[in-house]
Amino acid sequence: MRIRAEDIPSLGEISRQHGRIAGDRRWRSFFFEGYGYRCEENCQRAPRTNDLLRQIPNLVTASFSVLEPGCRIPRHVGMTKGTFVYHLALKIPKNREACHITIEGENKTHTYSWNEGESLLFDDTFPHFVANDTDEDRYILLIQVQRPCRQAARRLLKIFLFCVRHSRFVQEIKTQLDMLARRPLSDQTSPAE
Repeated sequence: MRIRAEDIPSLGEISRQHGRIAGDRRWRSFFFEGYGYRCEENCQRAPRTNDLLRQIPNLVTASFSVLEPGCRIPRHVGMTKGTFVYHLALKIPKNREACHITIEGENKTHTYSWNEGESLLFDDTFPHFVANDTDEDRYILLIQVQRPCRQAARRLLKIFLFCVRHSRFVQEIKTQLDMLARRPLSDQTSPAE
């Protein structure tokens, strides 16, 4: 089954807590998994992707992330040093230089434009922002994985992720995703899956 951007809810619709960075409703997120919760309906809608995700050790979150034309995600940081963010570029606008992520490092700022089939792995606790200044959608597979760490830090990370899983933040997202996942998808096709 193919999934259209119109069938994917905006992140702002899924999570009020993401309000500041998800105010632009043209950022859409098709969630598979987050903090130990799986969106079974979405996993069934994209079985090949789901099968691949099941093979990833220490998976924290996984989703298709769609930026519609003109979408901008403001400068922000992730919530923990305990994870890395991975992007797999699925469908990138032809004018790829106008669709990019800028990551502010300790000593240097880097701007990356995605290439279809290529990956980007980064520490999202560094400030970063995203723009799609094209007239096409951008599709990526966005994954968070646990950062490799020593045993004591691994235990602390496990406790932290357990607390996040049971936080009001994640519980609200889970409730909203359960409701949204039951909406029927349109019959038309598009690039994801």
